[in-house]
Amino acid sequence: MSKKKYTSRPVTSRQYGQKPGKGKASPKTVVIISVCAIVLGVLMTAQDYLDRHTQASIDAQAVMAEALAEVSAAVPDYAEDVLAAGSSESGAADELKKAAETLTSGSLNERSEAYRAIASALEAQTKVKSAASAKALSEAMSAAEDTAVAYNKEAQALNEKIGKFPYNLVAKIGGYVDFPIFVLSE
Repeated sequence: MSKKKYTSRPVTSRQYGQKPGKGKASPKTVVIISVCAIVLGVLMTAQDYLDRHTQASIDAQAVMAEALAEVSAAVPDYAEDVLAAGSSESGAADELKKAAETLTSGSLNERSEAYRAIASALEAQTKVKSAASAKALSEAMSAAEDTAVAYNKEAQALNEKIGKFPYNLVAKIGGYVDFPIFVLSE
């Protein structure tokens, strides 16, 4: 095996079979590369924004789901009080329980409808308004409203950005979708 000494002299373009001076980029090429780098930077910034706000919307939706679960947990006691008060509307307690189940297992639109149904039942049942279960349900619904407002704010900000340039390009390529809005009242 032969030992070869390595030298530290630079490799010239002639050693690679190129003509001298051909290793330089033209000004036009430099401009094209610069523009491509700027566009790539803008798109990467847009993707970063969409990633952060998508995660924030997902987190806000999870907090809202917890608040809706608390509302759902407060409904059975309230439904029992409505049943004990002898509601003029037949099946009001059953409808409340069904709405409570939807709050924890339905889609966001279904949860929104169920929330509004419970809110209207709470307003309509005048005989039970002073009961402790009605107050507990009202407090849980107030907390759920606050979290729903925070979620809606985050979702609307994300949805607006998805509709604007350059975010819409990144959203189409990356598969980002609009987040549904939780409708508190009709």
